[in-house]
Amino acid sequence: MIRCFPSLLASLALLTSAPAASPAAPAATRNADGSVTLAWPAVTGGWYQVETSDDLVRWTLLGSSTEAAASPMTWTDDGSLTGSHPSTAAKRFYRIRDWGVFDVAFTATRFTYTDSERTVTGLFRKPALPGRLPALIINHGTGGNTQTNGFTDRRAQEMSPWGLFCIGPDLTHAAGAVTDLQTFGFSPENLARDLACLAVLSTRSDVDLNRLAMWGHSRGAFTSIGVASVLGNRLHALGFSAGGVTDDPQDVSFPTVAEAAGVTAPAIFFHGSTDTVVDPATSLLFKTGLEARGITHQRVIYDTTGFTTGNAHSIQNVPAINSDMLAQWQAWLVARGVLPP
Repeated sequence: MIRCFPSLLASLALLTSAPAASPAAPAATRNADGSVTLAWPAVTGGWYQVETSDDLVRWTLLGSSTEAAASPMTWTDDGSLTGSHPSTAAKRFYRIRDWGVFDVAFTATRFTYTDSERTVTGLFRKPALPGRLPALIINHGTGGNTQTNGFTDRRAQEMSPWGLFCIGPDLTHAAGAVTDLQTFGFSPENLARDLACLAVLSTRSDVDLNRLAMWGHSRGAFTSIGVASVLGNRLHALGFSAGGVTDDPQDVSFPTVAEAAGVTAPAIFFHGSTDTVVDPATSLLFKTGLEARGITHQRVIYDTTGFTTGNAHSIQNVPAINSDMLAQWQAWLVARGVLPP
């Protein structure tokens, strides 16, 4: 049985101010040898990726996205990417993920993404390992940046040796930004910048988006929680430090309890007990929501009594805490199948 379904990215397109037209379902043709050829209308310059499923619940992205040079686009399932020839499958469902029209450039450890609405810049680091690697999006906090040895790069240098392709965008609350709390933390613009990272990752033949994780700190944690809620089961692990949610919609830059209600990724998060920058009560509120929905999670509180305000908040700057936090996060990624055992 072969069936085709449209992409589910239309809702994300609306959130990012991208064109809101719903992509068409692919047409499927069974060939004489039992292979299946898909065809779908495409916009020149748009990037498209095939997904398959055998139960309409769990979907697998195949290969990497391809930029359309003409319309329609076609792709043939001969079993090389799906793992088995279509003629041997009892049923197989297909849909096309439309990543939008954009340009992307990579220079050294920097990337630039440009579409009709915005240009997003940031950092990436890839370990010297073969094959398709799991991906980690890193969201920096207020005053952080993606420059060499900035917050995102320090985290990437710590985590990419585990076998992660790390990427992080310059967020609205980066160093030097004019204070605008409405756009800081989890905001439509920062959501769009993280989704741009996903689109960038889709173009890479060395990235496996079926093993996607996200890490953030402080306002980068706010961003991570909100984006994780939008992504739902597309995200396979969530981790952050000094972050949480609010039940007060006037607390701008925090995601609200409602905005975090879509988080399904197993989440581990860390907080200093005396953090006065981001109240530990906010991560407790997030934990309460996860518990109510039965989402796997772990909240780790470090005793920061007597610490400076900076170290109680930026616990990654305390070597002993940072070492323990990294070890627990790495183990979490292994347990969730993002990293191999």
